[in-house]
Amino acid sequence: MASCSKPSEWREIIRNEALRIGFDACGFARVEEVDVDMRDSYRQWLASGKQAQMGYLDNYVELRDNPALLYPGASTMICVALNYYPVRFQSGESPRFAYYAYGWDYHDVMRDKLRQLAVFVSSYSGDTGRVCCDTAPVRERYWAVGHADRAARKPGEIPAPGSGLCPG
Repeated sequence: MASCSKPSEWREIIRNEALRIGFDACGFARVEEVDVDMRDSYRQWLASGKQAQMGYLDNYVELRDNPALLYPGASTMICVALNYYPVRFQSGESPRFAYYAYGWDYHDVMRDKLRQLAVFVSSYSGDTGRVCCDTAPVRERYWAVGHADRAARKPGEIPAPGSGLCPG
């Protein structure tokens, strides 16, 4: 286990490692229950059928509301962003695809980088953590954007460092 710093200094060390690995942003959120307004809003959204054919969104609602149930004992969630905007575009005659479909499956790319970061974090914390990338019932956007400035943003907007607010 690394011993060159105190836990209070880990965030900057972890953030720097995340950027070195290739993430575009890295932040931290306290592991706690989702606020009651968000929980109620999500349940109303589900009840009104807004999830369409994405029935998996009805599953594990309790886990979505409380990430501590996914990894008991966790106190901090590390949230990262990875831009999948293509370096090269298809020619004008080719069919158009979503940007995330241009390269490798982003789940694989993201998961590989997350695992690298988890190994690094483990060297400080001694805890292996849990890597989640779209496959666990986690409200990624909720945790990635924090809670303090939600009221100032439109629904779905995510702050992107260096580029302002982006539609989520």
